[in-house]
Amino acid sequence: VKREELLQFAQGAITGLKLNADLS
Repeated sequence: VKREELLQFAQGAITGLKLNADLS
């Protein structure tokens, strides 16, 4: 896996966690 792909995955996970925190 490329490092850029890992960064994109990490950003997506963080964004998802933030959205879940805002909704709950």
